[in-house]
Amino acid sequence: MSLSYDDIPGRVLERARYQIVNVMAALYAGTTSRDAQKVVEAVRGWSEPGPCTLIPLGDRLRLHDAVFAASALS
Repeated sequence: MSLSYDDIPGRVLERARYQIVNVMAALYAGTTSRDAQKVVEAVRGWSEPGPCTLIPLGDRLRLHDAVFAASALS
């Protein structure tokens, strides 16, 4: 079975876009949290440079480190 972009109903795509916006908003809002900032600082301390961008801060981290920090922000 295969699925192409054109097979996805418009209402599903719309909801997926809203979810992306919601996650991005949560990431930005998380930058004001002292607890999230502490987690990000800890990750910066142990992480090595990597291919993944920590949105919205711009740090380039390894995948698992970027996911961990983004989880704290969101």
